[in-house]
Amino acid sequence: MYNIKRHWNIIFLHLLAHIIKGVTYTKADIGTVRNGCIPIVRANNIQGDKLDYKDLVWVVESRIAPDQFLRQGDVVVATSSGSKHLVGKTASFDGKQKISCGAFCAILRPNNLVDNLFFKYFFQTQEYRNLISSYAKGSNINNLKNGDLAKIQIPVPPMAEQKRIVRKIEELFGLIDRDIQRLTDTLEQLSQFRQSVLHQAFSGKLYKTTNWTKKTLQDLCLSVAKRKDSKNEQEHFLYLDIASIDNQTNTIIGATPHTGVTAPSRARQIVKNGDVLFSTVRTYLKNIALITDEKYHNQIASTGFCVIRANKKQLLPKFIYYYTLTDSFLSPLNAKQRGSSYPAVRDSDVLNSTIYLPTLPEQQKIVDEIEKAFRSADKVQKAVQNALEEAKKLKQSILKKAFAGELVPQDPNDKPVDLTQIKKDKQK
Repeated sequence: MYNIKRHWNIIFLHLLAHIIKGVTYTKADIGTVRNGCIPIVRANNIQGDKLDYKDLVWVVESRIAPDQFLRQGDVVVATSSGSKHLVGKTASFDGKQKISCGAFCAILRPNNLVDNLFFKYFFQTQEYRNLISSYAKGSNINNLKNGDLAKIQIPVPPMAEQKRIVRKIEELFGLIDRDIQRLTDTLEQLSQFRQSVLHQAFSGKLYKTTNWTKKTLQDLCLSVAKRKDSKNEQEHFLYLDIASIDNQTNTIIGATPHTGVTAPSRARQIVKNGDVLFSTVRTYLKNIALITDEKYHNQIASTGFCVIRANKKQLLPKFIYYYTLTDSFLSPLNAKQRGSSYPAVRDSDVLNSTIYLPTLPEQQKIVDEIEKAFRSADKVQKAVQNALEEAKKLKQSILKKAFAGELVPQDPNDKPVDLTQIKKDKQK
């Protein structure tokens, strides 16, 4: 994989870092900060290359071994997840709080052979992602074992060069990150613009209507047929779950093919074009999408969705879809979430929500006005996202050069890392 420079070594990860399993806990171990519990990050908390400290689980401290508390410089890696794309994702810990990680993660704690930041940046390389993808081609696609991590090979230069490389990466990334922040701010402004459009639409200001009638979704929706449990190999379907939805664009990005034999236990709801898939788990994440593609018609969705099927004699599917994206619809549901590990609402909470409804022709006019406004925002968003992709590519180009020994000058006086003592300790 690597054409290394003189004085560099290719070193197995288990010689560079201690691999520590995350904390195993039960529901009985979960509490709050007020009763002496410690926050736990999980695979979903790994966002980009950083830890997101939202939706933490709090676990009694007695369940956590001393070496399972995260230390500055540790890299947290997702080792197991129902979502294949999360497996192998990493984030470094900044050392700012007392915290640990769950059993579906592992801690990689670098030793003194490698600079903490150099170690961190390796896990952001495309080479690392390609390696994880090759592991994922096996039968156990949603799990990454400690043995898989241990045999990862990392190109390691002398410590002095590691530090020079890190300084150069930090310098270049600092410039790129400033541009990324400006672009991210623009995306946030676009999100606020869309919410403003939706607020005007559903308060009668975007298009002047006549009378609005107050209804519950239950009054306006049709029931959804259930798939019968089957072990029939001849039964084939596409399965839509939370991972099928891009919650940034609220679109369906794919589905998993299954047979009756391989069907997940939650594959129960037969969906149709025009249905709104509304995730009842962590409603604030807005895992919401409207089915418009014929290939998903009469396919199967997870029971993790409340499927909103509009009675088209009273309610347009697009009208209710756009309404589910509004803060006025989501905020009351967010307040009703139950549970600490996976906070969720019931289908009945969703279907008992109220909506003010104009006539069908007026609903169509409102949808038209929303989409007209959104088209302008979409053009700007596409340009911003293209710029963000270019920034990511530029970062990858820098990392590729860094781990090929081409980012900073070589110094023949640098001493290579010495593996002798580490190997002796491992043999013991």
